[in-house]
Amino acid sequence: MCLYKILVKNPNIDASRIYLSGASAETGLLNQLLVEKPDLWRGVILLSPSVLPDLSEVHMSSLFIVDGSNDGDALARLTKYQDQAAAEGIRVKLMFLNGAGHITRSTTGYREQLEQLAEFLSDN
Repeated sequence: MCLYKILVKNPNIDASRIYLSGASAETGLLNQLLVEKPDLWRGVILLSPSVLPDLSEVHMSSLFIVDGSNDGDALARLTKYQDQAAAEGIRVKLMFLNGAGHITRSTTGYREQLEQLAEFLSDN
């Protein structure tokens, strides 16, 4: 919240377009912030999330989720979550990095991820 308070004071920042982002274990704390301050965030960007936002308690319009194709049951878990979010009117863009595990360390993977993220932000 300290960073949010600094950002919204900047006249070049559109406070209605701020996204939360977290990776792996950070997503648990991110979800707490989503529940406590649900109306502040345009959407959420999750990288290899260990915890997914509780759809009954959040007020976001879109999510971007990236995970590795070799990260356990990520494909089934995240696809099911995407369907549940769609039923709540929340758009979820999923991206699975081929051959990656929980966290990618591939330059190619990072590039793909950034390209898809830029597209997601442009569309939202």
